[in-house]
Amino acid sequence: MSSCTSQKSFKSDSVTIELKGNSSTGYTWEAVLASENIVEISKDVKYLGDEGMVGAPSMFYFTVRSLSSGSTILTLEYKRPWEEKEPLEKKIYNINVDERGKITMEENQNIKLTYKSVSMDEGLKMMAESSDYILLDVRRPDEFASGHIPGAVLFTNELMTKEDAEKLLPNKNQRIFVYCRSGRRSKEASQKLVDYGYSNVIEIGGILDYKGDIER
Repeated sequence: MSSCTSQKSFKSDSVTIELKGNSSTGYTWEAVLASENIVEISKDVKYLGDEGMVGAPSMFYFTVRSLSSGSTILTLEYKRPWEEKEPLEKKIYNINVDERGKITMEENQNIKLTYKSVSMDEGLKMMAESSDYILLDVRRPDEFASGHIPGAVLFTNELMTKEDAEKLLPNKNQRIFVYCRSGRRSKEASQKLVDYGYSNVIEIGGILDYKGDIER
């Protein structure tokens, strides 16, 4: 009797997660469920640019719908599906469904943020396919003045502080590319930015590997 009553009282609930991305670059948000009998996931993508516009952002909508009571974990990864690389961004949610079907969901904030390292060539390719990013040159001012990658902003590694980072980079979710001379300081600076709370830091090595035009 109690089992029947419990079954009748279950009413499917739904919660929608909204994430920003850029589907024109080939990157997409993908969902992975630890258990598929607690909730189901549906995905929808809305392109925010005009027809034919290159580089405009997209919104990714993931609707979580309850199927039965219990707990599971949802992982969302931002990546190119055909590439066997670490995702540019990852979000993990703890999901609980009570006996009446009500969903409670909490993002797992205990994930240690880290930066992504790619080659200079790969970094340049990623920048060419996007418009919403900032390129940081973390060398000394004299090195920067002697020649830097066009469009780069000087932010010297040795002088970097959290306060200055937050003034220069107010959006902590913005994609940030970081380079130096040979790759050592760019890694140090990238880790600092991650420690300051920046979630989309990509280290691309040193200008010694850069073959394009130089700006002075």
